[in-house]
Amino acid sequence: MDVVIITGRRGEAFVSGRVVARIGQWDVRSFPDGGWDGSCECEWYAGSDPGAFGLLKGPGIEVSLRLIDHNETAHEGVAMAAPDGDVKMLGDVALLDLILKGSGPVRHA
Repeated sequence: MDVVIITGRRGEAFVSGRVVARIGQWDVRSFPDGGWDGSCECEWYAGSDPGAFGLLKGPGIEVSLRLIDHNETAHEGVAMAAPDGDVKMLGDVALLDLILKGSGPVRHA
């Protein structure tokens, strides 16, 4: 099975078309069957959408992603996101790592 690994340094996560998080370092493993998984560093704007933040801290939430790789190429996908480890609050911004599980292919934007 061939696995494609894509990495990058920035991006954004969207819920219902609104930016809810700024993505830092990220990596994605994409599989031939169209599935993928990954992880990223994240600054989640908890105060801008408390409902979405509540879902994130619970079972997880579906987000749309726009990720920029190290070659400045944009990638888009939809994933279930859930915290990986501790959530640290800085005002109304949550600093955390996210685990991502793709529900469709990661594609070039």
